[in-house]
Amino acid sequence: MNPIQAPVAAFLLSAAAASPALAVSLGQHNDFEDGSTQGWITGFPNPVPPELAAGGPAGADDDYLRLTSLGGSGAGSRLVAIGSAGWDGDYVAAGVTALSMDVVNLGASDLHLRLLIEDQTAGGSPANMAYSSQAISLAAGSGWQTVVFDLSADALTPQLGSVTTALQTAAFIRLYNSFNPGFPGDTSVSSLGVDNITAVPEPGTVPLTAAGLLLLTALAGRHSKAAGSRASPA
Repeated sequence: MNPIQAPVAAFLLSAAAASPALAVSLGQHNDFEDGSTQGWITGFPNPVPPELAAGGPAGADDDYLRLTSLGGSGAGSRLVAIGSAGWDGDYVAAGVTALSMDVVNLGASDLHLRLLIEDQTAGGSPANMAYSSQAISLAAGSGWQTVVFDLSADALTPQLGSVTTALQTAAFIRLYNSFNPGFPGDTSVSSLGVDNITAVPEPGTVPLTAAGLLLLTALAGRHSKAAGSRASPA
């Protein structure tokens, strides 16, 4: 086990045991509008755990998840968040080959975001881990933008064991900052806003999926109006 992982292994194991028995599914969505972090955590202890803030991509009343790192060494030095409840399971069987999210760099330094997907043995340590081969760069002061992380097997690099097995037996995912490939990421003084984390099919189909949802919404609205007109007295 990586020395960085050792202090949090028991914490992650207990978090998994305490979480509802959910599994990743296509269209799964975290928007942080229920007053909670919706299962996104960090290792324990952490002086700057994930917190909710107002002012997301939809405006002043839109809640989002804010991540902070302090740099230096020790707890809180790296920008990372762990998706626990609902982000476990078989990504291959579920047809989830990408994660879409809205992000904003709230700090003074550029960020290089990657995802790590890992399983977990009964002892609390992973046997299979895979990370994003290519980081998504996020310039300081760039404002809210939508990014898509490719989770297909050929877009991931094994950190430990097998990429395919990590995807099929996932226990956690991690969003983290690292210019160089691999995990753990860079130590940095950083702040990141995250919202609307969504499990989607392959990146090329994301615009089509979004367009389909908009069309269905429009049709539903027209149907509702038509029904209302028919129900109204002449």
